Amino acid sequence: MKRILFIENDLQIKNEIKSILQSSGFYTITTTSGKVGAELAKGDGFDAIIVDLFLNDETGIECCKDLRKHNLLIPIIFLTNNKEEDYQIEAFNSGADDFINYPVHKNEFIARLNAIIRRSKIYLKSYDEASFSNIRINFTKQITKVKNKQILLTSTEYKILKFFVEREEEVISRAEIIDALWGVNSNASSRTIDNYMLSIRKKIEKNPSCPKHIITVFKEGYKFVK
Repeated sequence: MKRILFIENDLQIKNEIKSILQSSGFYTITTTSGKVGAELAKGDGFDAIIVDLFLNDETGIECCKDLRKHNLLIPIIFLTNNKEEDYQIEAFNSGADDFINYPVHKNEFIARLNAIIRRSKIYLKSYDEASFSNIRINFTKQITKVKNKQILLTSTEYKILKFFVEREEEVISRAEIIDALWGVNSNASSRTIDNYMLSIRKKIEKNPSCPKHIITVFKEGYKFVK
C-alpha cells in the first residue's frame, strides 16, 4: 500500500482529501505542522508528500526547502486554493514536483498522484552518474561536485539535468520538459522552466550568462551539450 504524508491545517480540506486518498487505497498520515511533517518525512517511508502553502507554524515553501536540504527524494506536491503564479513558481523553485489547485477532481487528482510516484521510482532506478568538464553528478545519491566542491541542487533540478543528460544535444521544448517531469495537466509553465534553467546554470556553469552546457535554442527550447 502506498503511503502518503498530508500536511494541511484546514480541517475541511484535510478531511476531504484524506477521505479521497484512503478510498483510493493510500495509507494516509496527516499533520497541521510543517515542522512535524518534515520530521515524519525524514524518518518514515512515504511514497509522496502533499503540503499546503500556508501551515500553522511555517509556510509550505519553508517545509519543502527543509526537506530538500536533507536530500529527501520523496515527491512533494503542493495542494492549495491559491492560484497565483508567483506562488507556483516559488513552490517549484523550492523543490516541489507538482502544484495542484483545490478543489480537486478525484479521478484526475489520484491519476496525477500515481503518475508522479511512478515517475519518481523510474527516475531512481535508471540513470546513475554523469561527468562533463569539471562537473560530476550522481543522480541516485543527488550529489553534484564542481571542481570537487559540492553544490546543492534541488530534487527537481536533478530530474531536469538527468532528463537533458539522457538526451544529449537534442533540442527539447519547454512543453516536453513539463510533460515529462510533471505531466500535461500540470500548472508548471514556460516561466517555471526558464527559472529552473537559470538556477541550474548559476550552480554548474562557469559563466552562467554564456553557458557551455545548458544552451538556449531560440524559439525552440533548450539542449544539453557536454
